Amino acid sequence: MGRIFPIKRAVEHEPGQSKLVGLTDETADEVFATLSSATARTILEALYEEPHTPADLREVTGTTLQNVHYHLTNMENAGLIEVVDTWYSEKGSAMNVYAPCARAVLVMASSRDDRSIFRDLLARVLAVVVFMGVATLTLARVLDELARPEPITEMASLAGDAASQPASQPATQPLLSPELAFLGGGLLAVAVFAVLVVLYLRPWSRPR
Repeated sequence: MGRIFPIKRAVEHEPGQSKLVGLTDETADEVFATLSSATARTILEALYEEPHTPADLREVTGTTLQNVHYHLTNMENAGLIEVVDTWYSEKGSAMNVYAPCARAVLVMASSRDDRSIFRDLLARVLAVVVFMGVATLTLARVLDELARPEPITEMASLAGDAASQPASQPATQPLLSPELAFLGGGLLAVAVFAVLVVLYLRPWSRPR
């Protein structure tokens, strides 16, 4: 009879939206206290690489299993990680598998409302992505129009021959390939985005 254990199936986990932690948020103290330990930060970094069990994290950190469970409990209470699956050891013991709750943990400090700034930046990035797509399509169409050959008809008149033979100019290659057109549109969008960032951050860089 074959062995049933250990059981370690593939974990399918999609983290939620990025977690934004403002300095004055209610959860700020708990998050900062949890991550004040180097061991906790090592554990969280390992979990962002791939889901792990406490036994795996013990090998990663080189600490005791009890200490790993302590930090996992703190991070779970702070909303940083969650149990995403259950594996079974060779002896059949159930082991929780942990993974991050959010795609990223962001800390923001500002004199204005943190979340409104974050949304503003996201809106600007989205606008740049849309602009990049429009700019790329526009540039590709303009280059295609410029590279399109115009038919040229030559009248070949010979003595005693009333017939005319049209001769078309051979098709020319496009000025730029689609890949280069996309690159050009992308560079243009990045340049515009850089200007917007400079203009946006300038008021904040002035001494107050």
